[in-house]
Amino acid sequence: MPHFLNAFSLSAYRQARSQPQLFALLALFFCVGLISGCSKTESPAALPPAVKVFEVGSSSISRSSQSTQDGFSAEAAPGANQIPGELRSELSGTVIEVLVKAGQSVSAGQSLVRLDPRDAKLANSAAEVQVQAARARLANVEADFNRYTELLNKGFISKAEWDRREALLIAERAQFEATLDQLGVYTLRALDPGVVRQVLASRSQVVQASDLLVQLQVKASSRVSRSKVNPKSSQNEVYTIPLTALLDGRTVMRVIPNQDQFLVEPIAVNVLEANERHARVEGLVEGDTIVAVGAHLLSPGQTVRRLTP
Repeated sequence: MPHFLNAFSLSAYRQARSQPQLFALLALFFCVGLISGCSKTESPAALPPAVKVFEVGSSSISRSSQSTQDGFSAEAAPGANQIPGELRSELSGTVIEVLVKAGQSVSAGQSLVRLDPRDAKLANSAAEVQVQAARARLANVEADFNRYTELLNKGFISKAEWDRREALLIAERAQFEATLDQLGVYTLRALDPGVVRQVLASRSQVVQASDLLVQLQVKASSRVSRSKVNPKSSQNEVYTIPLTALLDGRTVMRVIPNQDQFLVEPIAVNVLEANERHARVEGLVEGDTIVAVGAHLLSPGQTVRRLTP
């Protein structure tokens, strides 16, 4: 240490000794600094993923026999999407977004094309502002998640912190889909996992009901489910659920309470009919709670949090 610092320290020490209050204050600062330097800051435990849920039978669209406002006919007439791999628009409107391209692999329930079914274009309405705001929030969370993924790969952050960021991303994606549904935006989604063969839709294109928008090469194994069947279900009970709840075209993730937490388990369902928003299924019972969006990101037995609307 330089000589002038030694002299300064000695002078400060003598001055402090002559003033007991100042000496006590300096001693206190020294102890606090020593304790702070020795303690380690622990990262808070990562919270389980937050998921948007759907309660079977709680909505007017849940029990298909009550009404046809979910888009299905009372007699379950063949719909536009009955041929596997051919995804057609069930409404007339303007294409506002195409989310896939030829050669891309997709999962069951994945969004493919978004459609504004109203006479006035969404771009000319106040709803477009809300859509842009929701999309901007999602983009920020996705960019943040990608950055934390790079930090995890480099060993700069813990796995617990990465899990927390992933939970935030799942919740934000669920909120984004819910916002679009509330604004009346219809989303054409894949009914089965597969590969995109051809995209016939383009942005700003005006389409009519039954127009073919996307062709998929459906995986042959997508029709086989290895999930257990709900033991309480009855084949006579038919319910309408969000299409995004389907995991592989034949499975949903049911949310079950476990002490003070929630776990997810796969349940096999039989899909009777499906359109771009809903599916009529057997295999569930009234009161079942299922994951509405993001089931493909979860594993059987995983702990989750129910997303508060």
